[in-house]
Amino acid sequence: MCNWTIFLHLEMKDYRTLISTRRIKETDSFLFRELRLRALKDSPEAFMSSYESALSRSPASWREQVELSSMGSMRTTLLAFDAGRAVGIVAAYQIESSPSVAEILQVWVDPNYRGRGIALTLFQDVIAWATSNGYLKLIATIHKENAEVVEFYERLGFDLNERETAQAPERDLILLLDLV
Repeated sequence: MCNWTIFLHLEMKDYRTLISTRRIKETDSFLFRELRLRALKDSPEAFMSSYESALSRSPASWREQVELSSMGSMRTTLLAFDAGRAVGIVAAYQIESSPSVAEILQVWVDPNYRGRGIALTLFQDVIAWATSNGYLKLIATIHKENAEVVEFYERLGFDLNERETAQAPERDLILLLDLV
């Protein structure tokens, strides 16, 4: 059994089925901007960029990011919805220096929807996208202080990458998931 299939055996709550997920569409730039700003405002410590810097981005830069994530195998952004309202996000971008590795980015679930299995569903989808596009590994940078998030990644099969963590900023852990 592959390491990453462990998540399939985690118990899910029944109301998870009310949530739908899909890959971002080219026409989602305003939706993406709104969701990203909510995420940055709610959890500023969880992201590399700030709410203020995101606010100052041009509409063209939001469109470009969405367009690049909406198709192809170099990156993806996946969204979770409840009755048409975006409530969660995860992205994976190919690492240029390691084409068989994608980095997990922008993970966030609306606080009113946490604990419902939405992050797990988004990760199921992003792992499926990565494997279907030939990626061998996923990598994620996590803040050490966020024990709950570190534990979530470990339950999915991510392991500490000590070599990369030693080179990262002191507050970060680098976790790696083998997909083969």
